[in-house]
Amino acid sequence: MDPDSPPAAAQSTPPPTPAPAPAPEPAPASVLAPSSEPWTPQRVSESVKKDGFVLLRSFLSVEESEGVRAAATHLCPAWYTYENLKSHAAYPSDQNKARNSFAFALRHPSDSTPSSTTSLSRPSAAPSPSPSPPLSLPSINWMSDEFDGSDVGLQEAVSTWRQVTKRVTSLLGVEEGRLLFNHQMYWDQSKPIAPHRDGEVFAATPRRINNRHDVVRALHPKKVALLTLVNNAKGGGTRLIFGGKRTGESIVITAQMGDLLIFDNVTHEHAVDELVPISPSGPSASGEAQDAVIRQIVGWRPLETNCYYLNRRSRFEPFHEVSHLRALDLQRHFFETIR
Repeated sequence: MDPDSPPAAAQSTPPPTPAPAPAPEPAPASVLAPSSEPWTPQRVSESVKKDGFVLLRSFLSVEESEGVRAAATHLCPAWYTYENLKSHAAYPSDQNKARNSFAFALRHPSDSTPSSTTSLSRPSAAPSPSPSPPLSLPSINWMSDEFDGSDVGLQEAVSTWRQVTKRVTSLLGVEEGRLLFNHQMYWDQSKPIAPHRDGEVFAATPRRINNRHDVVRALHPKKVALLTLVNNAKGGGTRLIFGGKRTGESIVITAQMGDLLIFDNVTHEHAVDELVPISPSGPSASGEAQDAVIRQIVGWRPLETNCYYLNRRSRFEPFHEVSHLRALDLQRHFFETIR
C-alpha cells in the first residue's frame, strides 16, 4: 500500500451514479399522437373497442382545420333551404343563446346519382311479379360544385372539407349508405347538454326524465366522429359516460383544433358540460357586449351502416345490431309515417 495514501476508511468514495430519469409514460391507447403509422379503420376500431374512444391528435393541420371551418360556415346556410327541410335532407336547426346547430343527410361518396335523393331497392323476402318501389331517402349531393361559390379561397376550403369527409368516412368503416353531417357552435352562455346517444329517434315519450326525453325507438350508429375546430373553454370537451363494464365512470375528452374524436355511441353515452370561456368576451364594434364562439365542432355519423336498433317496446333484444337493408327499411317506414 502506498504510504502516502490515506487509510481505507478515510479514502473518498466516488459520487454515486445518478439514477436515470424515468421514461415518460406512454400515452394511453385511446389517444394516438401524430406518427408515421397511418390511421386505418382497423386501428381505430381496435382502440374504440378497447377503450370506448380514440382521440387522433392533430388529425388535421391548422390550415386544413381553418378550411373545414370556412366550408362548414358557408355550406350550412346554403343547404338550409325550404326544399331540403321539406324532403328531410336538412334537419330543423337548433339555434338559441347557448348553441347553434345544423345537421344534414349526405349521400355516400360513392353515390354519383344526379337526383337529390338516394334511391335504393327495397328488400324483399321473395321475388314479386310487381317490383317494390324504390326507397327514396333524402340526401344532399355534397360532391356537386353547385355550392362552391365564386371565391377561389372558398372553393379551396370546400375542396378540403370534401377530402376530410372522405377520410373520416373511411375511418368510420362506412362503405355504403348515407351520412349525417353536423355543425355546432357553442357560445359563452352555453348550458349543459344532457347524456344521450346520437341517432335517428323514431319515437319518444313527451315526458322528460333527467332533463331529456325517454327514447322509445331509435336507430343509433355504432361509431360517431367529432372534429374540433375551436376550443376556448376551460376544460371544455365531450364528456363520455361509460356503460357496460365501466358503468358509473365518465371522463371529459378535451380536444383542440384539428383533433378527431371517434367514440362508441352504443355502449356509452356522451354529454357536454357547461362551458366557461377561458377569457371574457370582448366588445363588438358597436361597443356592446359580444357573445364569443368558445367551441366549434363538426361531426359525421352513418345513417344506415353499422347501426343498432333500439325498441323498448320489444321483449326480445330491445337493443340490437341490424343489417344495412334493415336499417334502410326502418328509415323508409319512418319517413312514410311523418308525411
